[in-house]
Amino acid sequence: MSLLSTIKKILPGSSRSLHAMHEDMDRRFDEVFARIEQADNGINMNINYKFDTRLFPEIELLKQRQQSLSEQMSLRFELLARRAYPDLTPFELRCKIFDALPDAEGDIRLMQQANEALMSKLDAICAANNIQYWLSYGSLVGTLSRSGFIPWDDDIDICMLRSDVDKLTAALKDDPEFQITLVYDWFVKCRQVRFCSTNSLIPCFVDISIYDRAAENSKRANDQLRQLRIELMDFFDNNEREFSFWKDNPWMVHPDSGLSVQCGDVDLEAQRTVVSFAEIDLVQSVFDSFNEKAHALGLLTDEPHGDFAYAIDNVFDAPKRKIIWDRNDILPVRKHPFGGFSFSVPAKAEKVADACYPGWPYMPMDICGHDHFAKDVLSDPDVRSAMAKFVDECN
Repeated sequence: MSLLSTIKKILPGSSRSLHAMHEDMDRRFDEVFARIEQADNGINMNINYKFDTRLFPEIELLKQRQQSLSEQMSLRFELLARRAYPDLTPFELRCKIFDALPDAEGDIRLMQQANEALMSKLDAICAANNIQYWLSYGSLVGTLSRSGFIPWDDDIDICMLRSDVDKLTAALKDDPEFQITLVYDWFVKCRQVRFCSTNSLIPCFVDISIYDRAAENSKRANDQLRQLRIELMDFFDNNEREFSFWKDNPWMVHPDSGLSVQCGDVDLEAQRTVVSFAEIDLVQSVFDSFNEKAHALGLLTDEPHGDFAYAIDNVFDAPKRKIIWDRNDILPVRKHPFGGFSFSVPAKAEKVADACYPGWPYMPMDICGHDHFAKDVLSDPDVRSAMAKFVDECN
């Protein structure tokens, strides 16, 4: 039996299937899941919010069981593959397994191809405007391990310095084809910045994580920036009455912004009849105040040669991940194949991936629930036709 055939037969289950396996747990467990699903409505459709496991020990129990099953599956993969490739290093073997995984099919594959085409447009815009970016997270793992999308992913993640985000926004201000969208996400208390088409029939997007310059790269600075991000989320929760409109409209679109597709319903025109710049400015002022505090504490700097700090504006979905990155690990960026294109990756891309996902590449626990857009979008034949045309035009 081939490695590919073996992999197809033993793909791990999703968190939903694990829930079914443990359906004999008491009613309180279901209530916990309801709260988890509410948090799932955040930007990445993952468990991105904070839960006190002292009050809800079932969450920790579920995580432990899911992690155990995931690790068991990983060991099975490696043991089976080791028989076929006894001389490879563990890392080489994991990459071989990943490279053997079948591509996504059908509508999801079309979405991936449209995202590749969209990213090629962004790459050209960045080159024309002297803007630097680098692939990150699942997109970085995908390009390093299989020169393209990992099968279950449906968007592209990049990072960019704040000054370059501002340059990109200015460059696209009057662009008829492409835009930067800005949405404030209440569930995870972040600013959602995305590059996408102005054509609503092309619902793919590129997620942009913002980076600032760090004044120092130390454990102390990492810990303090991490704590400031937690304090920012707590501030909104503790003062939610002042932000009642945002809470009631958890994806609050900036009045000057278009809308990229996401997992949630937003009536853009209806929201614009009530959203004012004052309401947006109130929320933005909180982000600004915490950024100012980070500067005042000597954590961030305006100097152009500092290391790179994951911005306080971004989603806080990996609390243990490092916040500050050595600039020499990131720059100079270099090109790496991705599908039929080549996109920028960090100078020391493998080292960056190691820091984000120790032991990569591996099957994530949310392999069957890693959704960034509502799948019913793809049921529209006009959407499928527009995406296919866009892909053809870009190839």
